[in-house]
Amino acid sequence: MPCTDEEVLRAERNRYVCDPARAAKVCDSLQSRLSLSEAELKKVVLRWPMLLSYSFAANLAPTMSALQSRLELSEAELKKAVLRWPKVLSLSFAANLAPTMAARQSRLELSEAELKKVVLRWPTG
Repeated sequence: MPCTDEEVLRAERNRYVCDPARAAKVCDSLQSRLSLSEAELKKVVLRWPMLLSYSFAANLAPTMSALQSRLELSEAELKKAVLRWPKVLSLSFAANLAPTMAARQSRLELSEAELKKVVLRWPTG
């Protein structure tokens, strides 16, 4: 995932640079799980560099699985959601995403299909 010197410096200034081996594992796992191209992976990491500091197995994968299961997302829809809002992977599904979705669904009286559309438009939806 080639980055420009400016992109590396920006990530370092934000103090999201972590162990290079861990970052490489996270990148490889994200790319494999979501079928990301190099350009898409770069976009995800540059939009939310903190992802590189998370454990893929303990944090990112469970969030993706729970979100995909709860909304019945296809692989393409999950990929779209992560590309649009990479920060979603850093949120706890049980503590943050599920209650937020439930509140929106209840408050707006959304069907499951409507909730899915709203979530796929996050963070603006």
